[in-house]
Parts: sequence; structure tokens; C-alpha cells
Amino acid sequence: MTTTNKTEFTDTLRRDVSLFGVSLGPHELSQLTAYYELLLHWNPRLHLVAPCSPAEFARRHVLESLLVLPYLKSGARVVDVGSGAGLPIIPCLLARPDISATLI
Repeated sequence: MTTTNKTEFTDTLRRDVSLFGVSLGPHELSQLTAYYELLLHWNPRLHLVAPCSPAEFARRHVLESLLVLPYLKSGARVVDVGSGAGLPIIPCLLARPDISATLI
């Protein structure tokens, strides 16, 4: 992944997060960027998500996944069926370490 892609992804998260009604601190931004890098590494082999720009991935996949967070009470346990690339639950787990999940 290029530095430009990583920067575009992170900048989009920072800029657009408030539009989705959630907040992300520096640690969460770092974790979500690491998730994005890992997904980009494996996506050519496993075809986990359709190719898209870093900004689109940040908004469409990560930030839209976080829309569920206000509905998860503290310490919630979640089952994500058919998660594939881990969407939507992995971004939620990275943003809210108090929740736990089983991915099927």
C-alpha cells in the first residue's frame, strides 16, 4: 500500500467521522488504518471486498459499519454471520474494545 492511500484513508476517517455520529481517538484511527492495510494485503488473494478508493473504503465500509455502535450497550456480545472481510464487526471491535464478537 502506498503512503498516499494510507493518508487518504486516515484523512477521510478523521474528516467524516462526525457525519456518522461516532468519535474516534488516535488509537482507534491507528487500529482502523492497520486493519485497512491488512485487508489490502490479503484482498488480491482472497477477494474480500470489491476494489475501491481509500476514501470510499473509509466511508462505505468502515464508517458505515460504525453506525451500529450507538445501539450496542457496554460489554455487548455480538455474532456476525457471513462477515467475510470482517465487516461490519471488526471496525466496531476496534472502535469499542468493550464489546466482543463471534465471526461466522
